[in-house]
Amino acid sequence: MNLLQKLRPAEGWFSLALLFLLLMITTMSLQAAEWADGMSVLSSVTIMGIIVGWLFAKSRYVGFFLHPFAIILGIMWIGYSALPLTGISGSWVDQVSALILRPLIWLFDIQAGNVNGDTLPFVLLMGGLMWLISYGAIWDFFRARHIWGVLIPSALTVLINTYYAREDLIILLVLYVLVAFLLIVLSNLLDNQQRWRREEISYSRDIQVDFLRDGALLALFVIGMAWLMPATIDHAAVNPTLTRLTSPWGRAQQEWNRFFGTLNYRATGSGAYFDESLTFSGNLVRGEELVMYVRADAGRYWRVLVRDLYTGAGWTLSDDEIVAGPAAEQPIEGDTPVVDRGRIAVDQRYTIFRPAGTQLIAAGEPLMATVDLRLRRDVAPATEGGVEPIQLFARNPLFQGQSYRVTSAMPNVDEEMLRAAGTDYPVDLLEHYTDLPESLSPRVGELATSVTGGAETPYDQAKKIEAYLRTFPYNEGIAGPQPGEDGVEYFLFREKEGYCDYYASAMAVMLRTLGVPARIASGYSQGSLMENGSYEVRQRNAHTWVEVYFPELGWIEFEPTAAEQTLDRPLSLQGQFGPDSSEEGLSSALNDNDEMLSEMEDLRGDAGLENDGATDQPGQRDLFAWVPTMNWRALVPYLSAVVGLALLGVIGWAALQQRWRGLGLVEKLYDQLRLFGRALGQKADPSLTPHEYASKVGAQVPPAASTLSHVADLFTRQRFSTTPTLDPEEEAAMSEEWITARKQLMRRLAQRIAPLPSPADEIDSDDEAWQRPR
Repeated sequence: MNLLQKLRPAEGWFSLALLFLLLMITTMSLQAAEWADGMSVLSSVTIMGIIVGWLFAKSRYVGFFLHPFAIILGIMWIGYSALPLTGISGSWVDQVSALILRPLIWLFDIQAGNVNGDTLPFVLLMGGLMWLISYGAIWDFFRARHIWGVLIPSALTVLINTYYAREDLIILLVLYVLVAFLLIVLSNLLDNQQRWRREEISYSRDIQVDFLRDGALLALFVIGMAWLMPATIDHAAVNPTLTRLTSPWGRAQQEWNRFFGTLNYRATGSGAYFDESLTFSGNLVRGEELVMYVRADAGRYWRVLVRDLYTGAGWTLSDDEIVAGPAAEQPIEGDTPVVDRGRIAVDQRYTIFRPAGTQLIAAGEPLMATVDLRLRRDVAPATEGGVEPIQLFARNPLFQGQSYRVTSAMPNVDEEMLRAAGTDYPVDLLEHYTDLPESLSPRVGELATSVTGGAETPYDQAKKIEAYLRTFPYNEGIAGPQPGEDGVEYFLFREKEGYCDYYASAMAVMLRTLGVPARIASGYSQGSLMENGSYEVRQRNAHTWVEVYFPELGWIEFEPTAAEQTLDRPLSLQGQFGPDSSEEGLSSALNDNDEMLSEMEDLRGDAGLENDGATDQPGQRDLFAWVPTMNWRALVPYLSAVVGLALLGVIGWAALQQRWRGLGLVEKLYDQLRLFGRALGQKADPSLTPHEYASKVGAQVPPAASTLSHVADLFTRQRFSTTPTLDPEEEAAMSEEWITARKQLMRRLAQRIAPLPSPADEIDSDDEAWQRPR
């Protein structure tokens, strides 16, 4: 017995091939998402995991001893495969050192609450995941006979990857589901076959083909039905409950994005969630989905959160504690007064179509809201004992279509007031909002000093830096900084182009080098003004800008991004805002909500019926938006059927090859005769001789009757003659004769499946119709 026969699984080679296909689809799904450079190493990791799993499953040793050894082998192979990803061309010792040090540096940064843009740890993590999945799947199938241990890890991987990937991977998901169905069917059949053999119950040799065929058809049916069903439940009474249940997942996402902020994430589709951390990355992708409608008398930006701690790799929050806030319609306790700060009360109404858990949106400095609040506080408020929120949360998750109102203090200043604000900053605020990492190069400060030469006030310094940065070309397709490279230095001195995250970060950091308190804010730009006076805000309006502190005036917004409209301060305040700049104005803004509420409810109803595109409707995803002129979605069931039929053909061919393994030519031909006979309704009766059975089949296909009789003659001779073997000439003649007969058998089989009426039938039908009473 040779090695291949020893290693042959009892379940058959086809089961191994099907499992190999399932695991490679999982790997291809991760690679096609293009999360990071170097994902190509996953192929070799998966294949080696399959080989090790297969060898260990065939071993006589128990898993208690084999599994630790498999983990060690996996670590060694993943490390070996990832050596080229270190980018070091030196000796293998240098490469191994980098392979160890880079994940350790990443881990130390994460533990310190910082962000790190190195993607190598992510690739290593995915390599470990695929090793465990592939090794575990082979072991569970061939040793433990546990099909769900095979499917659950890989299924979760494919589903999560498909949902969050920026590329459309639905075809790989469909293929995965199809192969998974076949594996379930095959596993169940193998278990039954084992029981039947134990109980000495006879069964057909080609039963595997029947089961796999029916399993594939069932899988295609389920896939087609799933495609046609609604994607989500949109009832307002149900969505809050579902959102509340997914809140822990949202927090896990937030931590994940802090760990791996530079991956190639997709444009957010199901929500508009902003993470605590912002990590400098490369190519930016923003969707077109409708996020919200906003009704407000003033406001350039709709803010979600403020980030205050610069790390070089991005921004994060110095304190992420969330505390209880006031109830609905109650002012935030301890908040600074509106009047006497160059600010004014402005009321905003938000109608949300892409909720982001409990995150709320508010312009300027929020004072109160119509929902119960939780909030993050500024760790260095301008006034002692003040509670200045940098982010608002609702106590309960928002649902799609929900409206709420926020009253905020908005800047109401001109250039003269800003120039006269001076530099009498609160000590804690100045120290906190001018803090920079020690690793920042001095040339950033030198550039800031050079750009602001001649500026006498912080406002003039800010305007000069803003104007300078707006000369940089706007580009969402940049490569992003290298691991360990400072993002602002990358933008200012190497790439010299980028998008809003880079513009805002560069301005805030340059101002901090000059001793001017600055921070970045994230949320949405104003959006498109509609005829009814509301703003339509889509995902493409997601934005980051700069806020600079001015004594007695508070945080003032600046716009350094070249692609955005310039934010110019008025020379005169008269007519700048609608509401009155007084306490009476605040009271009026807080109490005149009935009319706006009615208008926004009408707006919400109109939006649900008259959205301008399918992507604005809840629960839908336009997976084929790249070809808007074709209804590709309607073609998916047909494409799935074509793929399924092709896969069925491959499965059938492989099953037949397995069935005929070790048989001679005559035995193969007689077995084909039996299969055709069964398909034509002629079951093989054990009491019939080969000649009698061939005659029954030949009666249904007269043109092939002589060939079928010849096959029966040869089969009888093979089994019972003293000289059973055929000479080469006889085999060649028989093969050629069978080809002609097989065509006639297939033609008859096609007529049986889809019968065509004969001319006589048509004439009889016409006569019957003519003679029918009218």
